[in-house]
Amino acid sequence: MSKRPHPLTILDSLSRFFILLILPLARGVYTAFYGGAQAWLKGSWIDGIVLLLIFFFSFLHWRNIRYEVRDGAVTVSKGILLKQIQRIPKDKIITASYVTPLLLRPFSVGRMRLDTAAGNNRYSDLTLLLSKKAKDELLIEIGKEISDPRTTYRPTQPALLLLSMVTSSSLGGILIMITVLNYLGKYLQSRLSYVVFGTFENLAKTLAFGLPPAIAILGYAMLFFWSLAFLMNYLRNIGFLVEGDYDTVGITIGIFNRREHVIQKEDISYLDFRQSLLEKVLRIESVHLSAVGYEKVEPISAMIPVVTRNGLVGEIRDLTSPLLPKAREYRPVSYGWFKYLIDPLWGLLAITALSLLSYLARPAGGHIIRLLAIAATIPFVWILIIRILDFFSSGLSVRKNHYVIRYSLWFRFHTVVLPKEKVIRIVVQQSWIQKPFGTCDVLFYSYGEKRSMHILRNFSYQEMQELLKAHGFEKTQRHSS
Repeated sequence: MSKRPHPLTILDSLSRFFILLILPLARGVYTAFYGGAQAWLKGSWIDGIVLLLIFFFSFLHWRNIRYEVRDGAVTVSKGILLKQIQRIPKDKIITASYVTPLLLRPFSVGRMRLDTAAGNNRYSDLTLLLSKKAKDELLIEIGKEISDPRTTYRPTQPALLLLSMVTSSSLGGILIMITVLNYLGKYLQSRLSYVVFGTFENLAKTLAFGLPPAIAILGYAMLFFWSLAFLMNYLRNIGFLVEGDYDTVGITIGIFNRREHVIQKEDISYLDFRQSLLEKVLRIESVHLSAVGYEKVEPISAMIPVVTRNGLVGEIRDLTSPLLPKAREYRPVSYGWFKYLIDPLWGLLAITALSLLSYLARPAGGHIIRLLAIAATIPFVWILIIRILDFFSSGLSVRKNHYVIRYSLWFRFHTVVLPKEKVIRIVVQQSWIQKPFGTCDVLFYSYGEKRSMHILRNFSYQEMQELLKAHGFEKTQRHSS
């Protein structure tokens, strides 16, 4: 039997008809110049009629929406003048999400979102405003409910705090900027102090702790905004819960803005075990999930915020089996270290050259140039350290149904567990520098919410060709550049 979405859809769809507000706006502008307030009041009945029309059309829009599950598909019909029927097969639905904003919580109403691989990477294939009861009924009808979870995982508060910290703006970068501003303040204070006056300047002097007040304010402002981002991330992730049965994973996140996701395990694009440099030293990591629909609502895409490797395997064995990491079988060639270090070394060389040229052009600013050069050097030194560790930890292993790819990208280490069926292309890439050494880069392209690329640097060309040919990728590509 077909059903209607929740009546609050009437209010939710008012914006569809805001185009009608052009008439009262135009009348308001006209009377402001030619009639005054009295003329506007005389014609205010026109504005009232327009508002009633907007509400009436919103009511008709809701009245004409019907949805039902029949013949193995979710069927939705809608439209006032132009009737539209949308049909989504149940077995094509990858992610079912139910988002309950804070304003809708008192009404037990949320937005039901259904996503398939054919949909837009910004908008869901289908969105309906449903009560919690109607949502549960729909999930049962499309086979996305988790009635009896075999595994339940709830992260600890320290784990959520750490996830919120590492996904906010870089605290290390802010501290570096404060240091640079502290030294630059000696030279710029006279100019910046003009914008600091009255109580603002007194507050700066109170909190400066020896720093120039204007520079202190800039530093505290950056710390404030980082803290705000950290707080927002923490509030967004609090209430984290992961449940799973044999073929489905359910993820619930948030208290104020509650999001519930149900994903078929076979539809997971890949799992990404991520580590920052600090997390690698502490031997902890976080698990991120890539699936169509999930990343539209969850930009961080975390599944298990923070856990040790030993605990990690035990926690997710039932939740994501068989997508589990495996020890490396293939490693970069021992003499291929230059490929890992060349990018950050080029950056360091460019900064050094630019600093020398700047000093020769303006010797009087030598102190400032040195400070800026040090600040610019730190990220490249950081990447250099990561690349050195990446050389000793990157690798590839092959299981029956998936690849395990270990590599680094910018400031993070990734261990990607990628199902073979999600791989759309594998490219064996060899530059003119690599050719004499018989090495190559291997690029794995996969699809999910969007296309992703995972890269292995400086592996044996012959070994990779034989491996990929043995696993059905005979048409690998060889590029020389």
